Amino acid sequence: MRSPREFRRRGYAQQILSRSVERLRSAGVESVLVTCDVTNIASASVIERCGGILEDVRGSSDGPPKRRYWIGADSGFPQSASTVSTSASATADP
Repeated sequence: MRSPREFRRRGYAQQILSRSVERLRSAGVESVLVTCDVTNIASASVIERCGGILEDVRGSSDGPPKRRYWIGADSGFPQSASTVSTSASATADP
């Protein structure tokens, strides 16, 4: 799903991701897995600006391969973790 042009490059995605990570941390989640399509450079940039560390790129059965980033716990990867996709809502397990 693409954002309408009038909402692009205004920092909304970065604010949404930052606040989502803050809420997850306040709920006790230490590490958050965030994914985006490998072709979605804008989302990858947002994730990296929010502290995302690229773990790897994995194939996907429902579209292009996904970049997998971890945010939090000094990005040492999961301890108590949550998953967020740029095209879906958060879930409790990676």
